[in-house]
Amino acid sequence: MAEPLVAPVTDDPDRWRRRAISISGVLLASWALAAAALPLLLVSLLLELVRPRKLAATRALLMFGAYLGCELLGLLGAGWIALTTSGEALVEASYTLQRRWNSALCGALSALFNLTWDVQGLDQCRPGPTLLLVRHASTADTILPVALLSAGLGLKLRYVLKSELLWDPCIDVIGQRVPNVFVRRGDAGEVDRVRALARGLGADETLVLYPEGTRFSPARQTARVAELQNQPEDIQALARALQVTLAPKPGGVLAILDAEPRLDVVFCAHTGLEGARTLADLVRGELVDKVVKVRFERVPAAEIPTDPAARYRWLLTRWGAIDEWIRAQNNGASVIVSGDPQSP
Repeated sequence: MAEPLVAPVTDDPDRWRRRAISISGVLLASWALAAAALPLLLVSLLLELVRPRKLAATRALLMFGAYLGCELLGLLGAGWIALTTSGEALVEASYTLQRRWNSALCGALSALFNLTWDVQGLDQCRPGPTLLLVRHASTADTILPVALLSAGLGLKLRYVLKSELLWDPCIDVIGQRVPNVFVRRGDAGEVDRVRALARGLGADETLVLYPEGTRFSPARQTARVAELQNQPEDIQALARALQVTLAPKPGGVLAILDAEPRLDVVFCAHTGLEGARTLADLVRGELVDKVVKVRFERVPAAEIPTDPAARYRWLLTRWGAIDEWIRAQNNGASVIVSGDPQSP
């Protein structure tokens, strides 16, 4: 039976300072964009005349405006439900707001960049509880699970995300009202928090994890393989074989399966959003007219090894299949479009 729906208490002493900065930043950026919108649009159109890129700069500018609009509306909604609800009703309302905020962003991205969606196996995500392991290709893929599983299937999601995302005001305010964990790199206590988040998942819930931890680049892949130098040779070989994805980190996945061995695991492979890795990619038109292919594949808990070493070997093998599928969708071509960004 699922535990009561309450958000976990997190140690976040910098919360109010961070929110003062981030919310002020959104307000200032919104004011600046509104004041300069017409000249910026004219500049973007002139750039299109000089170097045609399917109005990519204009699309990126409009997407930035849509993002700021979603932030402002999301913050207003968060304030309203905080004033009018409490307890479990506050958490439920926050789930609804999270779903609408993500769906609005996904809809704007899809419309402005003329994306085509090809989603396979979505029905395998129900019923819960499940652990959803998602490939991390760009910032845009953080909205995929909510847009597809929450809006499409009505599932409630518990996220494991990096703490840097708390600088997004809506993720910070809304995301900390529902059961999520924002992990700090190098903090020894984070695995325990992830393990606690996994307990008590209900039939309408999914725990979402991005096991790579950051976006792929050749340099990061080399560094990730080096981290496994003390692992058996066959595990190192499985990691070295990955060409477009990073070898998943074992800590979070193994901690979750240790805490809740009853969970089926759903793998989410996708390609097509690599053009949203950076703002420069969007301005260059790397995302325009892309086909976003998403594939879900479910593995029953009974088929998952129980020994930790065997589990990690199994995880790397499954991740290798994702890596191969992504390359096949791109005819073996590289899916990296912006070099090796230094930030995750």
